[in-house]
Amino acid sequence: MKIKTMVPAGLRVDTATVTTKNGTASGTPINGSAAQQSDGRTQVTFNTLDLYGTGASAQPNSAQVQLTMTPLIALKDTIQTSVEDTYMQDSDKPVKTSYWADPLPTMSTSIEIIGTQTPATVWIKIPTRSSTPIATLTRDDLRLPAGVTQITRAVWHAADNGLPDTDAQVEQTAETLPLVSIQLKNAGPTKLTANDWVSVGVFYTGKTDSGQTYYWVVNYNLYEPLSTWMPNDNLAKLVAAQIQPALTDYTKLQKSMMPTLTNFVGDGKTWTIAKDPTGLEYATKLQSFTAPGTNATAEQVKDGFRRLITTFATDRGQTGTPATTLITLTLSNYPKEVFIPSVPATVKPNPLPALPALTTFTATQDGLEPAQMSDAKGSDLAAFLSQPAAPKLKTLDVSNNEPVIGNTNPNKLSSLIIGPSTIEKIDQRNMIGPNIPLSLTMDKNDPNTIMITGPKNGTNIIDLRTKLSTLTLADGTVTAFTPNDATSTQVAFFDQSKPNIDLTSLLNSQNPGQVNIKYQDYMSFRPNNTGAGYLRFNYKKDNTVYSVWMPTMIKGQTAIAVSGDLNFGTRRLAAGDYPNDGRNDITGTQSSEGAKPITITTVYNPNPKSQVTVQVTPFAAGSSTVNTFILRLGSHDIPAIGEGGSTVLPELTNDTGLVDTQNYTAVLHVPNTAGILAGQKYSADVTYTLTDGL
Repeated sequence: MKIKTMVPAGLRVDTATVTTKNGTASGTPINGSAAQQSDGRTQVTFNTLDLYGTGASAQPNSAQVQLTMTPLIALKDTIQTSVEDTYMQDSDKPVKTSYWADPLPTMSTSIEIIGTQTPATVWIKIPTRSSTPIATLTRDDLRLPAGVTQITRAVWHAADNGLPDTDAQVEQTAETLPLVSIQLKNAGPTKLTANDWVSVGVFYTGKTDSGQTYYWVVNYNLYEPLSTWMPNDNLAKLVAAQIQPALTDYTKLQKSMMPTLTNFVGDGKTWTIAKDPTGLEYATKLQSFTAPGTNATAEQVKDGFRRLITTFATDRGQTGTPATTLITLTLSNYPKEVFIPSVPATVKPNPLPALPALTTFTATQDGLEPAQMSDAKGSDLAAFLSQPAAPKLKTLDVSNNEPVIGNTNPNKLSSLIIGPSTIEKIDQRNMIGPNIPLSLTMDKNDPNTIMITGPKNGTNIIDLRTKLSTLTLADGTVTAFTPNDATSTQVAFFDQSKPNIDLTSLLNSQNPGQVNIKYQDYMSFRPNNTGAGYLRFNYKKDNTVYSVWMPTMIKGQTAIAVSGDLNFGTRRLAAGDYPNDGRNDITGTQSSEGAKPITITTVYNPNPKSQVTVQVTPFAAGSSTVNTFILRLGSHDIPAIGEGGSTVLPELTNDTGLVDTQNYTAVLHVPNTAGILAGQKYSADVTYTLTDGL
């Protein structure tokens, strides 16, 4: 049997004996050998005791260890004694086994040395994180007793609630000062990152120049400064103001205070998720996180969203993470780049931490486009929402403000989002869709009626509701609205003004998606003078509340219509003025309707006055061209000039009234017959142009 006794550092073993006993009979004391360990403790080992047939008058059944020690420092610790036994049978040498059915327990003896020396406490900053952080002590950190010039020994020593020697290693690097370092190992680095600080005791032996020996202990508290565990000062200031109780001096913030942060609200100025979120992982009871951005160019930082939720799920040894407790997440007013990975996935989406308790996610005013919701390889947002371990969201809010209120960076998700069945509500109100050009045309049955209509496919006006679509969140599939979806979609029309004037009553209730509005009725509402408006489509499908605003612009607001034919008939070859009556001088007949006036109608334009100009090309018959003719409309002469040019009709400046109509008597003035070939039919092109309007 072998007996080992471990004596804590700070006690010098002077003598050590063990005496075997059986009742009152005692054996001869046996001396032990003492050896100091690298950690400063002393191990006393006693020679092997043969329990078979030796010892006192009978086989010994107990052993008494007696130590005489000199205390070097005040301490409170434990002396531990263990027994290792062997048994020899049918063998030339003992084989390690157990003579007893159960192994013998280790005996612990508490010891306390009371003295006047109080170990100094020194705070040591560990500014850099590593797998094996090292603190190299300065001369001041050693707390040398007066006169000590040399350290002969420095070993680990137990500190109150300190790291065990398995997690902290004390190294004596040289005999010149400074010469001591503390390296954390095994669980030590994790305990450092998890806590405000960790304690390590060091037991020193030193000498003066005269050779006098001193013993002393220093307790070192190793800690990560705020600049290490939460490196962004602005984030630290926001957090310090929101923990309970709040701190007025953010530099006093500690990791142990972070669990009191249950609701974080950013200021949208000094810190956004485009900046470093390190340190938020210690908010282990965080339930609500709101961090608005500023939509600044500086926030076009890829991986911002990924870095944030990865931080939420980071385990640094603390108890729990925000990833398991977060219920509400609001990230609005960011460039879409924060949701885009710097390195897109190629085979399958890059994994992201799940937030299993998350029920509400808001991402408004983020400029989101369909790719951010459907491309799981190129969008961390799509990857997060579609991964198998995705949160069981109840509400996904990607809505916008109404255009009249203003959108700094509106989401451009004009397709209706179809989400997983677990999502109870997708708020997709007030999306901004593509621009829609509206046309102005004369009613074919009434030249005094101007119609505003939507785009056409050939001659047919398109029902814009049929151009809407759905976007499946899970796989990014885009599907056109069914006819039933289209007919179930409500349509509204607004003027772009503040506030928006509701013009919905002007729509054709049977086909609202085609627009079809009388321009006269539109102008009666006194809209803005740009022709800009909005079409709004509202539809609710499955669990999505959906509306999309499509900006509209009336194109060609200066409309013109001309009616009446120009037919000057068949005339004898002579100079003169010929009315527009289609007369045939050879037969002596003319049109039954007589001379017909030319009617020109223009639409009122509230901007700079419109004006109508008329241009006539030279009259031509085969190879014969005549440019001396003059077309007269009322009192206005329009020469048939080959080099171009036009004549203004000043009556049609429509500065009053919505629609202006003027009738003109048309006459062809032939000043002479030079160049005219008999028997030829001469014709020319007449162009009417409305200018100076929108």
